[in-house]
Amino acid sequence: MIYERTSPAIDFHCFGILYLEVNQQQIDLAAEYQALKSDHSLGEIAQTIINHYQL
Repeated sequence: MIYERTSPAIDFHCFGILYLEVNQQQIDLAAEYQALKSDHSLGEIAQTIINHYQL
């Protein structure tokens, strides 16, 4: 979902298994998911990551 919603689209080569390296920062996707999963849908979590990291 992050890949599909970013503009311009982030290259799949930036993705690790549980992290995303982009804009010279590493985003721990598992930690983001764990922090937000109880109150947010997967789509909302993806959008929160996009907004927070300005992707």
